[in-house]
Amino acid sequence: MLAKQLENTVEFLGTGFLVHEKGYILTCSHIINQTDSIVALFPPSLNTFNPMTLSRVNSIPLTLVQNNPINDVALLKINNPDISVRVPQNLFGETTTLECGTNIATIGFPFGYESLHLQSINQGIVSAKTVTANGVKLVQFDSMIHEGNSGGPLLDVKTGKVIGIVTNRFNPTKGGGVMIGNHQLGAETNISYASIIEYGIELIDNELKS
Repeated sequence: MLAKQLENTVEFLGTGFLVHEKGYILTCSHIINQTDSIVALFPPSLNTFNPMTLSRVNSIPLTLVQNNPINDVALLKINNPDISVRVPQNLFGETTTLECGTNIATIGFPFGYESLHLQSINQGIVSAKTVTANGVKLVQFDSMIHEGNSGGPLLDVKTGKVIGIVTNRFNPTKGGGVMIGNHQLGAETNISYASIIEYGIELIDNELKS
């Protein structure tokens, strides 16, 4: 869970995931403001019964080390060298050979900004591989995500490898439309997108070379 450090509290930003034993974390660029003090909050295991809302958390300061707003990916690093990090071997998959219909899963904090601090797993399939007008390659999938999922991993269920970084959900109203209370009609689609993992790998390689 990524958050902005305020004077006496933290403000939820979105999701990130560890990608390297040197303490690097991948996330989305659009949830990060370079002037903010960014921290990581590591929640309990998914496989235990946990409170929906955390009243107290231990925060770990992070530094933004690489950023690519066009591809919507950012790389953060844990500031404390004494924190030990373990990351699975062969963490990343390849999207060049990724087939539509592949079972996928996302992990994140969909409503972290509304004090639902539980990690959640959603499952779906790859429904398309697309390119934006800016030339950004995206994996389209049919699992509904929410704002707090941004920055989380998109996983190939069969291999367990990360194939993308969750970015956003398709909004056919493009920010307009009719509002009922705080609910926007027509915005609740299950068409979601992730930047391909190769963009994240490029940031990691650039940082390790510097």
